[in-house]
Amino acid sequence: MNEFIKLLWRPLILDRDMFEMQRKSPDAFKRAFLVVVVVGLFVGFFSGLLMAGNAFLAPDPVAAERAAYEQMQPFLENMPPEVRAYVVDSMRIGFGVARVIQADRGKYVTSQVLEAVGRWFTSPIGYLAALIPFTLLVLLIARLLGGNASLSGMLGCTLLAVTPHLLDPIGILLGAIPCLGGCLGGLVGLITFIWSIVIYVVAVAIANSFGYVKSLAAILIGLAVSVLGPTLLLALFVIMMMVLGTLAGGGSAS
Repeated sequence: MNEFIKLLWRPLILDRDMFEMQRKSPDAFKRAFLVVVVVGLFVGFFSGLLMAGNAFLAPDPVAAERAAYEQMQPFLENMPPEVRAYVVDSMRIGFGVARVIQADRGKYVTSQVLEAVGRWFTSPIGYLAALIPFTLLVLLIARLLGGNASLSGMLGCTLLAVTPHLLDPIGILLGAIPCLGGCLGGLVGLITFIWSIVIYVVAVAIANSFGYVKSLAAILIGLAVSVLGPTLLLALFVIMMMVLGTLAGGGSAS
């Protein structure tokens, strides 16, 4: 248990010894996989809790619509008639949708709670689906650049880049605060994102026993392939279909 707890916090301080241990460990992938599951469930719990809380605390749509009109009245009076009509119609449509969704209050709350539970249990899958395919691509590129990482060692190191997401609940809770909550929550999310990237760069470098420049190059090439690859394949497919269509047209004409 003590070793597992170290896997949760030592990546945060870029502990090279810990990454070296993961690179050499035969259980590297299993240990890192468990870290992703724990982090995902921890973050998913707070995300689901917020969703369920919003469902329980959601105001009555009729009362909310009345309060919104009262708050907007000073602004509506100063608007041109066409703009005022557009704003009022938009508000009416939005609150109409809310009334339909919350027509059966018990059913609405139950569905939101079930969705929150589902989000909780599926949170680790999101991290794994994002990291594993991309890491396999980076591993291939790293090998071409002279890296020597094993599959288990590469995944065992890079999956630990999820550990900064232990801070996500802070951003989630801050985001629920009115006014400045969104900005504060976004700032926490940005810090978490940058921190994860730094850990990933260090993890790729140590797993492959090469420098940070090659690590960054492998990651950037992987990103380029991930973004441009599908686009190029689609372009080639379109060109091929155009050529085949031209050939078929020429053949029928003759």
